Amino acid sequence: MSQFQNYPPVPPQPVAYGATPSKPASVTVLSILAIVWGGLGMLCGVVGTIGMLAAVAGGRIGSGVSSRQYVVHHDSSVATLYREIAPIVGLAMAVILLSVGIGGLMLKPWARRLAMPWSIIEIIWACIVVYCTMNLVDMSAIGAGRQQLNPVAMRVGFIGGAVAVGLLDCILPACFLIFWNRPRVKAAFEGQIST
Repeated sequence: MSQFQNYPPVPPQPVAYGATPSKPASVTVLSILAIVWGGLGMLCGVVGTIGMLAAVAGGRIGSGVSSRQYVVHHDSSVATLYREIAPIVGLAMAVILLSVGIGGLMLKPWARRLAMPWSIIEIIWACIVVYCTMNLVDMSAIGAGRQQLNPVAMRVGFIGGAVAVGLLDCILPACFLIFWNRPRVKAAFEGQIST
């Protein structure tokens, strides 16, 4: 008996058409992350939407009555529009992400087809959020009431934090675009032979 009895290695035989291909690890990992992130996003979206509706019903958005009036510009219709639609867009994106995660675990072809436009829209939305956060806030008011802290450092920290959150928001969509466009993943979603 030779110590090299399985040499050269024999490649595995292809799976017959119609057989269930093995699920790539990237599908499982990203689907689970999508379910967790989508569920948390839905929770935050519901709370944010209820808060926004309560503020609109009370006439507080755009009226300057808010406790944060020294930070947020209230004279801008763009700021008001952003504050009104942001929770609704976030909730819609979270619902889509949750469905992508559930469909991805079951290798449904629609889940992959839905994940691709969701990823692009989510990256665009993250850029809009960062832009609105940095431009709709009165930077001169940040740190104004705190004499012991350096206002310049607080502004830099605010801008850095906004950009960092925007970049973190783009990680999951970028992973979908990178990993779910690989040929083996596409084949697994379409139920074809995995190679």
